[in-house]
Amino acid sequence: GGATYQSTLYQVEVFDGAGWIPAYVYEFSRKSFTHWHTNTNPTVNFLTFGTTGPADVRVTKIGAAISSIDVSPHSKNISIQLSGGQALLTLNQNNKVWITLNGDDANPLFIFADPPKPPVPAGATYVAPGYYLVNTSDYHYKPANNEVIYLDGGAWVWGNVDLRGTTNVRIMGPGVLSGAIWPSEQVNLLPFDQQLDFVMVRGDWYPGNAASVQGITILASPVYNFFSGATNVSDVKLLSPWFYSTDGFQGVSHVDQSFAFVGDNVFSP
Repeated sequence: GGATYQSTLYQVEVFDGAGWIPAYVYEFSRKSFTHWHTNTNPTVNFLTFGTTGPADVRVTKIGAAISSIDVSPHSKNISIQLSGGQALLTLNQNNKVWITLNGDDANPLFIFADPPKPPVPAGATYVAPGYYLVNTSDYHYKPANNEVIYLDGGAWVWGNVDLRGTTNVRIMGPGVLSGAIWPSEQVNLLPFDQQLDFVMVRGDWYPGNAASVQGITILASPVYNFFSGATNVSDVKLLSPWFYSTDGFQGVSHVDQSFAFVGDNVFSP
């Protein structure tokens, strides 16, 4: 509520076949220590929506007309039109695009066109739209074996998930898991084995935990995003470009239809 983390830079609407539906665009900023606009506070602006096929998306830059647009990956040949100071894109299911408007590389817009969100499985630990701290004293969530954690659209959760000692956990849904509660500058001062406690999805390096992670966005990881634990990752978005050692997928055996903008390696097999 209260437009929390809502972008002050961009508005996005999605055409549902009958009319334009306003989407909630998130914005997050912090000081950058990497080569991406070092010592400034660049932003990521992002949203996820579900679609069964091609979808028209209309982008507006708040307070200014759009005069130029670059949409990556260029290999996808995304259809783009500029009209009346707005941009119109046609995205296919599984397109995950990085948009630079008017040459403003410090404030990109990320739009993720996923498949429609899956139904909530019976017995799942369900997180509704809203803003939450992981409900433990240290904000490290320890699931039970076979637990399903469902972050619904509009759910924004601060904390991480510790899979060590568990098996067959599922994390799913279009919500956001944020590590911003732990500044990277502070975590980086800890011994390495203690830094690993702040990995966003942490598991046992060997033999692993057979977890699956689907659909979520992981934002502002203080260190690695994944450290083993997951066997299968799909439609996951990683946005942690401000600090080094925010590696993407460490020791994850299968990654599909996912996106990473991080301050170190995307993959470390």
